[in-house]
Amino acid sequence: MPDLSALLSPLKSPKTALAVFLFSAALLFAPFEKLGLERPDFTTEYESFFVVVLFLSAAILAVEVLSKAWQLALRPYYALKRKQWVAETFLSLNLEELCVLWAMTEAGTKTIKGSSSNPVMLSLRRKGCLHLMSGLQSANQLHHSMPDDIFKVVAERGYERIPDDFKNSGRFDDEVHNILQAATDPWR
Repeated sequence: MPDLSALLSPLKSPKTALAVFLFSAALLFAPFEKLGLERPDFTTEYESFFVVVLFLSAAILAVEVLSKAWQLALRPYYALKRKQWVAETFLSLNLEELCVLWAMTEAGTKTIKGSSSNPVMLSLRRKGCLHLMSGLQSANQLHHSMPDDIFKVVAERGYERIPDDFKNSGRFDDEVHNILQAATDPWR
């Protein structure tokens, strides 16, 4: 009989485990006589081996099904936790951080180039409001992206959260532009 561990190593994949389960179940329980076929000799010779493989693959499939069911059951919990985190993070933004994100939503973009050492950009990355994007980039101009849920909440409620005395100022647009320029310009 071949080495059992070498034969069972493909069962690590759930798809392979399902194929092995179906194959071994067919070899053990198929009505060969009713189909007018002759039962292969190796099925009777290695019947105990096929039973072991059948139970092992069934166990792997059961664990996979339970794991997926657990993930599906926890999905609403994680969605609620994410929603709470987004609300808390949005409320924790200071004026400069809020202005950078609000300017991005007003421009309709979820990506921005920003200085790697600017305190506003660092704070936004630490809070999870911006993520670094992969790829070739300049050391002083990193590409950042805003998660969809942060973008949505800033687009919906960002302007409301800006203090009235700041947004009613005659220089509101210039001030927001200056804050954005200071956060994204590496030479400032």
